[in-house]
Amino acid sequence: MAKLLVLLILAFATFYTSRADLIGDVCRKSSDPSFCNKVLRSDPNTRNADLPRLGKIVLAKTIDATKVSIGIAKSAKSIYRDLLDQCVETCGQAIDNLNKSGKFLPPRSHVDVDDLKTRLSAAETDVEVCDDGFDGGEPFELRDANDRAVYLISILQAIADSFRL
Repeated sequence: MAKLLVLLILAFATFYTSRADLIGDVCRKSSDPSFCNKVLRSDPNTRNADLPRLGKIVLAKTIDATKVSIGIAKSAKSIYRDLLDQCVETCGQAIDNLNKSGKFLPPRSHVDVDDLKTRLSAAETDVEVCDDGFDGGEPFELRDANDRAVYLISILQAIADSFRL
């Protein structure tokens, strides 16, 4: 009887510990764990979130961040108007890919991790294409906004990898 009680306590402790540090587990897999922890731990909605809910929260943050990039590109005064217009287009494509990636997150009975990662990779490439044309000369606000979007996509990729476990 005592052994059974000890096993139950250990099982509960293991479940609680793994769930309690879901954010830490995800952030360790992201490209910038410090950024990931800062973003996720500062949002009260993530505290009790399971993996699917965490994915939806980060997806919404990523879409919002990419919209910020579009807003900056639209309002920037620059001799690089053609490149800024390209940013608006490619970041719009990133948002399309992010929206489509949301279809691969639960409540589906099975998460298609490969399709999810393909969409996320496409979204990341779309945002990065915005920066590439400037060869380092893009407005710093745009560069910072794009970096934030790419780091958030990295968190989504880490969440996608966690569905494989």
